[in-house]
Amino acid sequence: MSTLSDILMDLYGDGGHITGTRSTSGGSINRTAVFTLSDGQKLFVKSNDNVPADFFEAEKAGLLLMAGTKKIRVPCPVACFSDGATRYLVLEYLDSAPPSANHARQLGWQLADLHHSIRCRTWGLDTDNYIGRTPQRNHPDTSWIHFFGHSRLAPQIALAADAGLLDVGLRRELDRLMDRLPELLIEPAEEPTLIHGDLWSGNVMSGPSGEPVLIDPAVYFGHREADLAMTELFGRQSRDFYDAYSNTWPLEPGYGQRRDLYNLYHLLNHLNLFGGGYAGNVRATVRRYL
Repeated sequence: MSTLSDILMDLYGDGGHITGTRSTSGGSINRTAVFTLSDGQKLFVKSNDNVPADFFEAEKAGLLLMAGTKKIRVPCPVACFSDGATRYLVLEYLDSAPPSANHARQLGWQLADLHHSIRCRTWGLDTDNYIGRTPQRNHPDTSWIHFFGHSRLAPQIALAADAGLLDVGLRRELDRLMDRLPELLIEPAEEPTLIHGDLWSGNVMSGPSGEPVLIDPAVYFGHREADLAMTELFGRQSRDFYDAYSNTWPLEPGYGQRRDLYNLYHLLNHLNLFGGGYAGNVRATVRRYL
């Protein structure tokens, strides 16, 4: 059975001895730490004793997809393995400097470039992955509206109902909303594009030169409006960001009316992850569309 020390020695030889470990904070799901090696290199390590076997493999695959576009920086995956019950994801360590003066604008145009970089014929992905700790269904679909209803809202609603987090009234309202999705969303003229999938402010950091870095993806081929919507849910980006994005690739008319419906997916996920405190947010969003 390989240990973290074994893996690092295999990768870096004599320079792979662990000489220092510093725990970090900020993750709500995984333990995180920075490891210093005998060759002076630092690595960022995520670990968890209670996640599915493919949990970190899915994150690694998402990072590699984004990194392959060469449009915006992400931490490069180094290794992914298990040591008994503990699963690990080893990543490139990136120092975080204060955001550059151009950070928001750079984030805007680089995100637009990321969205423009890879197209797909179907919505979804060839494998499922995770949004936080929650399984994320990515079954390929030729309709964005059907995909968003069937693979985004429906699984979250089912999880919340099974856990007793939805009262009878809210469940009925959610069912009515699902029936109205064809009226409330559009089938985009654009092809599906690679999106980050969980782009709240906490998943944007500044790198060694103050440049934008995206972390913790939940990637799939979706409508880029869903990524933009998430940037407005838990801590909105600055006006410079939205202006730079729109100047690079304008959104279709009506995005503002669809935005909160996209974010209902994330509110339901937070309800499932963190409990009933989010039920009021879910209810308010549903009623806005009913």
